[in-house]
Amino acid sequence: IEVMVVVAVVAILAVVAAPAYRDMVDRFRVRGAADDVLSVLSNARAGAVKVGLDTQVSATTGANWCVGAASAAVPTGGNPAGAPAACNCAAPAANPACTVAGEQLVVPVGKHEGVSMASGAGFTYDGKLGTLLTAGGAIATAGTPIVLTSPSGKYDVRVGVTPLGQATLCTPAGKPAMAGIPAC
Repeated sequence: IEVMVVVAVVAILAVVAAPAYRDMVDRFRVRGAADDVLSVLSNARAGAVKVGLDTQVSATTGANWCVGAASAAVPTGGNPAGAPAACNCAAPAANPACTVAGEQLVVPVGKHEGVSMASGAGFTYDGKLGTLLTAGGAIATAGTPIVLTSPSGKYDVRVGVTPLGQATLCTPAGKPAMAGIPAC
Protein backbone atom coordinates (compact mmCIF):
# COMPACT_ATOMS: atom_id res chain seq x y z
CA ILE A 1 0.00 0.00 0.00
CA GLU A 2 2.84 2.40 0.84
CA VAL A 3 4.53 1.81 -2.52
CA MET A 4 1.26 2.47 -4.36
CA VAL A 5 0.80 5.75 -2.47
CA VAL A 6 4.34 6.83 -3.34
CA VAL A 7 3.79 5.91 -7.03
CA ALA A 8 0.52 7.86 -7.06
CA VAL A 9 2.16 10.94 -5.52
CA VAL A 10 5.03 10.79 -8.02
CA ALA A 11 2.56 10.44 -10.91
CA ILE A 12 0.58 13.47 -9.72
CA LEU A 13 3.77 15.54 -9.39
CA ALA A 14 4.88 14.49 -12.89
CA VAL A 15 1.54 15.52 -14.39
CA VAL A 16 1.72 18.90 -12.64
CA ALA A 17 5.37 19.52 -13.64
CA ALA A 18 5.13 18.46 -17.32
CA PRO A 19 3.69 21.76 -18.70
CA ALA A 20 6.28 23.84 -16.84
CA TYR A 21 9.05 21.60 -18.18
CA ARG A 22 7.80 21.93 -21.77
CA ASP A 23 7.63 25.71 -21.36
CA MET A 24 11.19 25.81 -20.02
CA VAL A 25 12.49 23.72 -22.95
CA ASP A 26 10.65 26.05 -25.35
CA ARG A 27 12.34 29.12 -23.83
CA PHE A 28 15.78 27.50 -23.81
CA ARG A 29 15.52 26.49 -27.47
CA VAL A 30 14.77 30.01 -28.68
CA ARG A 31 17.32 31.50 -26.28
CA GLY A 32 20.03 29.12 -27.54
CA ALA A 33 19.24 30.04 -31.15
CA ALA A 34 19.36 33.76 -30.32
CA ASP A 35 22.69 33.36 -28.53
CA ASP A 36 24.16 31.56 -31.56
CA VAL A 37 22.97 34.29 -33.95
CA LEU A 38 24.32 36.96 -31.60
CA SER A 39 27.67 35.15 -31.54
CA VAL A 40 27.90 35.01 -35.35
CA LEU A 41 27.07 38.72 -35.63
CA SER A 42 29.55 39.76 -32.93
CA ASN A 43 32.33 37.59 -34.37
CA ALA A 44 31.60 38.84 -37.89
CA ARG A 45 31.94 42.45 -36.76
CA ALA A 46 35.13 41.76 -34.81
CA GLY A 47 36.58 39.74 -37.70
CA ALA A 48 35.77 42.50 -40.20
CA VAL A 49 37.75 45.02 -38.16
CA LYS A 50 40.54 42.52 -37.44
CA VAL A 51 41.27 41.81 -41.10
CA GLY A 52 40.18 45.26 -42.34
CA LEU A 53 37.75 43.83 -44.91
CA ASP A 54 34.04 44.47 -45.33
CA THR A 55 31.97 41.48 -44.17
CA GLN A 56 28.57 40.40 -45.49
CA VAL A 57 26.08 38.72 -43.11
CA SER A 58 23.47 36.58 -44.86
CA ALA A 59 20.30 35.04 -43.44
CA THR A 60 17.52 32.83 -44.73
CA THR A 61 14.15 32.81 -42.99
CA GLY A 62 11.46 30.26 -42.25
CA ALA A 63 11.58 26.91 -40.47
CA ASN A 64 14.85 25.98 -42.23
CA TRP A 65 16.68 29.18 -41.34
CA CYS A 66 20.38 29.86 -41.18
CA VAL A 67 22.79 32.76 -40.64
CA GLY A 68 26.32 33.07 -41.98
CA ALA A 69 29.04 35.63 -42.63
CA ALA A 70 31.77 36.05 -45.22
CA SER A 71 34.43 38.71 -45.59
CA ALA A 72 35.71 40.15 -48.84
CA ALA A 73 38.65 38.46 -50.51
CA VAL A 74 42.09 39.71 -49.54
CA PRO A 75 43.23 42.12 -52.27
CA THR A 76 46.33 41.33 -54.30
CA GLY A 77 48.62 43.30 -56.55
CA GLY A 78 47.85 46.67 -54.99
CA ASN A 79 44.19 46.49 -55.99
CA PRO A 80 41.49 47.64 -53.55
CA ALA A 81 39.39 45.02 -51.79
CA GLY A 82 36.17 44.12 -53.55
CA ALA A 83 32.74 43.71 -52.07
CA PRO A 84 32.17 40.64 -49.93
CA ALA A 85 30.24 37.76 -51.50
CA ALA A 86 27.10 36.50 -49.80
CA CYS A 87 27.58 33.38 -47.73
CA ASN A 88 25.37 30.42 -48.65
CA CYS A 89 24.64 29.43 -45.06
CA ALA A 90 22.30 26.64 -46.18
CA ALA A 91 25.33 24.67 -47.44
CA PRO A 92 28.39 25.85 -45.45
CA ALA A 93 30.41 22.69 -46.11
CA ALA A 94 30.06 23.21 -49.85
CA ASN A 95 30.76 26.91 -49.50
CA PRO A 96 34.10 27.60 -47.83
CA ALA A 97 33.51 31.33 -48.42
CA CYS A 98 31.50 31.50 -45.18
CA THR A 99 34.59 32.57 -43.27
CA VAL A 100 35.73 35.73 -41.55
CA ALA A 101 39.34 36.10 -40.33
CA GLY A 102 39.93 32.41 -41.00
CA GLU A 103 36.97 31.27 -38.87
CA GLN A 104 33.80 29.73 -40.28
CA LEU A 105 30.84 31.76 -39.02
CA VAL A 106 27.59 29.90 -39.60
CA VAL A 107 24.48 28.85 -37.70
CA PRO A 108 23.54 26.00 -40.06
CA VAL A 109 20.08 24.85 -41.08
CA GLY A 110 18.54 22.53 -38.50
CA LYS A 111 20.86 23.33 -35.61
CA HIS A 112 17.96 24.64 -33.50
CA GLU A 113 15.12 22.24 -34.18
CA GLY A 114 11.65 23.76 -34.04
CA VAL A 115 12.84 27.38 -33.81
CA SER A 116 11.85 29.50 -36.81
CA MET A 117 13.08 32.83 -38.11
CA ALA A 118 10.24 35.20 -38.95
CA SER A 119 12.32 38.01 -40.39
CA GLY A 120 15.90 38.85 -41.14
CA ALA A 121 17.92 40.31 -43.95
CA GLY A 122 21.55 40.51 -44.88
CA PHE A 123 23.77 43.50 -44.23
CA THR A 124 27.42 44.51 -44.43
CA TYR A 125 29.89 45.41 -41.67
CA ASP A 126 32.53 48.02 -42.50
CA GLY A 127 36.07 46.63 -42.29
CA LYS A 128 37.47 49.78 -40.72
CA LEU A 129 35.01 50.69 -37.97
CA GLY A 130 32.63 47.72 -37.74
CA THR A 131 29.63 49.92 -38.55
CA LEU A 132 26.72 48.90 -40.77
CA LEU A 133 26.98 49.95 -44.39
CA THR A 134 24.33 50.69 -46.98
CA ALA A 135 24.70 49.46 -50.55
CA GLY A 136 26.28 52.80 -51.40
CA GLY A 137 28.91 52.52 -48.67
CA ALA A 138 27.40 55.03 -46.21
CA ILE A 139 26.67 54.18 -42.57
CA ALA A 140 23.24 52.54 -42.37
CA THR A 141 20.58 53.64 -39.88
CA ALA A 142 20.11 50.10 -38.51
CA GLY A 143 20.00 46.52 -39.68
CA THR A 144 16.74 44.67 -40.24
CA PRO A 145 16.08 42.85 -36.97
CA ILE A 146 16.12 39.07 -36.92
CA VAL A 147 13.11 37.64 -35.08
CA LEU A 148 13.36 34.08 -33.77
CA THR A 149 10.21 32.25 -32.63
CA SER A 150 10.08 29.30 -30.23
CA PRO A 151 8.66 25.94 -31.36
CA SER A 152 5.31 26.62 -29.64
CA GLY A 153 5.16 30.22 -30.93
CA LYS A 154 4.82 31.55 -27.39
CA TYR A 155 8.26 33.20 -27.18
CA ASP A 156 10.03 35.56 -29.57
CA VAL A 157 13.53 36.99 -29.36
CA ARG A 158 14.58 39.88 -31.57
CA VAL A 159 18.22 40.24 -32.56
CA GLY A 160 18.84 43.83 -33.57
CA VAL A 161 21.94 45.52 -34.94
CA THR A 162 22.66 49.20 -34.20
CA PRO A 163 24.20 51.54 -36.78
CA LEU A 164 27.50 51.14 -34.92
CA GLY A 165 27.29 47.39 -35.55
CA GLN A 166 26.51 46.17 -32.05
CA ALA A 167 24.11 43.23 -31.89
CA THR A 168 21.54 43.12 -29.07
CA LEU A 169 18.74 40.83 -27.88
CA CYS A 170 15.27 41.86 -26.71
CA THR A 171 11.78 40.39 -26.35
CA PRO A 172 9.12 42.08 -28.52
CA ALA A 173 6.08 43.75 -26.98
CA GLY A 174 3.19 41.37 -26.41
CA LYS A 175 5.44 38.36 -25.82
CA PRO A 176 6.32 36.91 -22.41
CA ALA A 177 9.47 38.23 -20.78
CA MET A 178 12.55 36.03 -20.64
CA ALA A 179 15.16 36.17 -17.88
CA GLY A 180 18.25 38.09 -18.93
CA ILE A 181 16.68 39.59 -22.07
CA PRO A 182 15.25 43.11 -21.83
CA ALA A 183 11.98 44.14 -23.46
CA CYS A 184 12.26 45.90 -26.82
